Amino acid sequence: MKYLKLISLLIFFLTFTNPAKGQFLKKLAKKAEDKIEREAERRSERRVNKKIDEGFDEIEDEIDGKNKDKKKGKSKQDSGNDSKDSEVNSESGSDNQDSNKDSETDAESDETSTKPNVVWNHFDFVPGDTVIFEDGPSTDEENGEFPSRWDLYKGGAEIAEVDGVPVITFITAVGNMHSKGIVPYLKNPEQDYLPEIFTIEFDAYFEPEVYNWRYYLSFNDRKNQEYFRGGQLSIYVNSIRMAESEGELKDKSRGNIDEVGGWRHISIAYTKGKFKAYLQDQRLINIPHLEGNPTGITLSGDEEGMYVKNFRIAK
Repeated sequence: MKYLKLISLLIFFLTFTNPAKGQFLKKLAKKAEDKIEREAERRSERRVNKKIDEGFDEIEDEIDGKNKDKKKGKSKQDSGNDSKDSEVNSESGSDNQDSNKDSETDAESDETSTKPNVVWNHFDFVPGDTVIFEDGPSTDEENGEFPSRWDLYKGGAEIAEVDGVPVITFITAVGNMHSKGIVPYLKNPEQDYLPEIFTIEFDAYFEPEVYNWRYYLSFNDRKNQEYFRGGQLSIYVNSIRMAESEGELKDKSRGNIDEVGGWRHISIAYTKGKFKAYLQDQRLINIPHLEGNPTGITLSGDEEGMYVKNFRIAK
């Protein structure tokens, strides 16, 4: 407004004064007009630059996270101010809610603290890598004949086929089911051929709905070696026994597995007196100090129609 008044005054003088003064005033008006334009441009430029600077400052604050802190601080203050009245009006109710929450939290923490972090490796079996004795039996074995890689202790055994796969089946002595068994056919069977660390594996078949079938594994060659004091392993469809130790096969989600029979995998690990026995994928026997020294094996079964395959002894 100040500059407009100045221009109006100059125009008045141009109109009502002599020509000489008029020329002077025209020049003066021109200079004033130019100055006004320059000043207007500078002011506009400053305003634009200020806005641009503010925009860049805001972007930089966002990058540095300053705005978030400002917003959080503001929201905390606002929420604090907004909630003062409600705290005054419902002080007793909030106290009760807080105490209930604290008690619930304490109960949850107590319950959590009573649950131990359990780590239990119930199947740690690692088979030996140096084979001492192994029999599938081979597909070259003739059906109905005695298995060529074995020797007879008592009773009888023959090659049979189950689902097209060759197996060994036991023929028991009538009236004396324990007087039977087969032993590996080795060059010097009377010698101790089980080292300080060894593993044994085989598959045994159980007839469905027949729960009292048992396979036996003795840790000496009963035909050629001396008596073993540590006892023999008794293998049932869902459990195994050794000396005074016994374990039952369990499914963690369903309890005892149904005794439906079929093939069971048996694994034994011996390490300098420590004896472990596994049925399927579970360790059921863990004896820290087994009495006696295992020197060989004798394998037998309770009844006719029992089958074994994939027998392996390894160091």
